[in-house]
Amino acid sequence: MNRRSYLALLTAGLAGCTGGGEGTSTLTETPTGTPTTTATPTATPAGEPTPTETETPEPTETEEPTPAPEEIASEHIVAAEDHLATAVETYVGFAGDDAAWLDVDGSVSVDPSRLSDALLDMRFELSEARDHAVDEQADQIDALDHLREFLELVAQASAGAHDVTTSLRAAVDAAITENFDQMASHREATQQSLSTLGSDIDELSSTAQPDAAEATDVLSTEDYTKKIDQLASVHEDAGAVISGIGPMDDAMDDFSGGADAYYEEEYRTASTLFFGAKSTYADVKEDLSSDVAAAVSGVVGDARAYVSTLRTAAEHMVEAADSTGDWKPEHAARDVLRKSDLIEKSPTVSELLEYLES
Repeated sequence: MNRRSYLALLTAGLAGCTGGGEGTSTLTETPTGTPTTTATPTATPAGEPTPTETETPEPTETEEPTPAPEEIASEHIVAAEDHLATAVETYVGFAGDDAAWLDVDGSVSVDPSRLSDALLDMRFELSEARDHAVDEQADQIDALDHLREFLELVAQASAGAHDVTTSLRAAVDAAITENFDQMASHREATQQSLSTLGSDIDELSSTAQPDAAEATDVLSTEDYTKKIDQLASVHEDAGAVISGIGPMDDAMDDFSGGADAYYEEEYRTASTLFFGAKSTYADVKEDLSSDVAAAVSGVVGDARAYVSTLRTAAEHMVEAADSTGDWKPEHAARDVLRKSDLIEKSPTVSELLEYLES
């Protein structure tokens, strides 16, 4: 048997051996294919945007330039001027709405503590300004600081001037109503207030720098000088008045003594006493000048009217006491007293008028 026949038989035999009958399972080898892989997304490196993300740039802060020292000083100077204006407004306000600088003349009450906050704030601003100022700003800062001290002292002196005019008014009223013990007490109080006011005015005068007002529009040099002059006038005129009314006590002693003698028909004594009263009242009136500061003009006017009335009445009572007839020319004195406003104020005047009208 040749080789080709042998292979044919072998192939047929193998086919018979592997043929399938029922119930026989055939193993079939599944060819091994190329493995299939599923790609996974590759991680994005930190800090790099993903394809679906949009990177928004963060805003960049812009640094503001640091102000120059003179600019900082200027801001504090402006703030200091504002506080000065507030203090001046408060001071003027003591005289009422729509008042002016010189309306605070000693006749109105002044509370210096109400200016304290504004002046303290002004002092702080000037201190800050001084720390940053250049040479050209130093003079303005010094001038404003002086005005701060000036206004503080002006408020103090104005309060003292009001104390003077208040006690002076009380002294004159006590004299008119014949409460001479009270008059003495009020005169003493006035003298004490005058001493305090005088010290304040001396300090204002000795430290005066009117040109400092040129550093601001809040006050003028005229405001500065006129305020010192105004306070000095109150001090001078009130001092003259409190001194001038001193003899009113003695004058009333003579006047009331003359009236008592006249009631008793002791005409010679009455004439002498009335004459003494007339002379004293004339001297008092001469000492009470009508050309005085506005703050004391009212009280001076009342004092002058009082002594003028009693001087004239005393003069007429001298004439009546010196007359030799049974009829006494009392009508002139009666008319003078009747026209005055002393009837309800002066017990002696009221009693004498009642006698003359009886």
